[in-house]
Amino acid sequence: MPFAVLAALNGCAQYHPRPLSPKTASAALRRPSILSLEVAAARIRHPILRPVTFNGGRLTPDQVAVLAVVANPDLRAVRDQTQIAHAQLIQAGLLPNPVFSYGVSLPMGNTAGLTRGYSFGLGLDLRALLLRNARKAEARANVHSVALNVAWLEWQVAEGAKLHALRLISLRGAVRTAVAIENNAEHEAQVMRLALAAHEVTLIEEAAAAGAAQNARMAVIRLEAEQARERLALDQAIGLAPTVRLPLERRLRTARWRTLPKLSGVLAHLQQRRLDLVALRYGYESAEEQLRQQVLAQFPRISLSLARARDTTDVNSIDSGVRIGLPIFNHNQGRIAIASATRRQLFDEYEARLFAARAQVAQILNDMKWIKRRIRDAEAEVRSSARLERAAEQAFAHSDVNTVVDYRIREQLASQRLSLAGLRRRLDDLGVALEVASGRYFEGVRRHR
Repeated sequence: MPFAVLAALNGCAQYHPRPLSPKTASAALRRPSILSLEVAAARIRHPILRPVTFNGGRLTPDQVAVLAVVANPDLRAVRDQTQIAHAQLIQAGLLPNPVFSYGVSLPMGNTAGLTRGYSFGLGLDLRALLLRNARKAEARANVHSVALNVAWLEWQVAEGAKLHALRLISLRGAVRTAVAIENNAEHEAQVMRLALAAHEVTLIEEAAAAGAAQNARMAVIRLEAEQARERLALDQAIGLAPTVRLPLERRLRTARWRTLPKLSGVLAHLQQRRLDLVALRYGYESAEEQLRQQVLAQFPRISLSLARARDTTDVNSIDSGVRIGLPIFNHNQGRIAIASATRRQLFDEYEARLFAARAQVAQILNDMKWIKRRIRDAEAEVRSSARLERAAEQAFAHSDVNTVVDYRIREQLASQRLSLAGLRRRLDDLGVALEVASGRYFEGVRRHR
């Protein structure tokens, strides 16, 4: 008997402690090298994201997106859910253990003619076998649902990192433009201060130059603060220390969503592309199997047993028995109602999320259309102001325009250029939002070098 117990325990798992302490937590948070992250990014397997290769140069927003998926610390805990789901699948497929019983009867008192009695037997729960297939189907669907939910979160993290990279690249260009405007305005303000001291210009003209320089300086400060926020947000999205600065592409191509995709084309096959919707369908399938399992559980609990016994009078017997639970008061109606309501909730949730996804795509495309119109108008305003600036410079050289008018025209042009850059960043933001909402890349509008 001891050998049989030892043989049964031979395949059991063993406990290994894993203490949680400040030391172990700090060790887990140590960031891998950029090289190891690049190797992992080149081997990534994802329903939407594709592996990317690195040539040692500056990173594109798409490369940053994949780096975020392999390095983001928040995704570690999320991926652990897949291991739990696989463990539940293993548990669901296990056969019920037979029950072994053993007993001894020791005669006492007048033991003449008596012997020691014993009994041993095996029992098996038949209902567990009946429910096994339904449990496995439920757990298998749950594995798919969890895996796709994890992939959906990875897609969102990737697109979030890509968004911060796009903003950062655009803001760096805007900061360079603003700094050039500030330097020019500061130089002219200095010239006007010297001219005022020499009584060559009026106080009003000198004040106009000083005001233009102050406005240019405030624009630089505002853009630099926004740039710093985006850089920290990018480091957080990837899981890097705040002191790390990724070598990003210096600029974006000028072509920005020249042609918007059609709404019908984006909505086509949306239910197959949106990973959260596919995951919800698997969740619904799991709920279906859970309901089927609870319906099958109405079957009375039946246990079979077979025993061999010898009583104290040395009479041997073989006993067999059946135990049946009578479903008089509880025939699983409560669990069936819960499973049915859960299935209905998932059905309604799927409809609601699909409706929201379609509405979101339509809203983003509509916003992109109006932003593109505003960009065209802003580009026309910049061209017009640039022509006006050139004409004002020529008129100022011939003393046909005073200094105040000249500075106002220049300040207006600088403001329009910065506003145009802001509109283009807004269009990039909406482009990333469209990719997230539709669950796909838009290869026809790639903008990176």
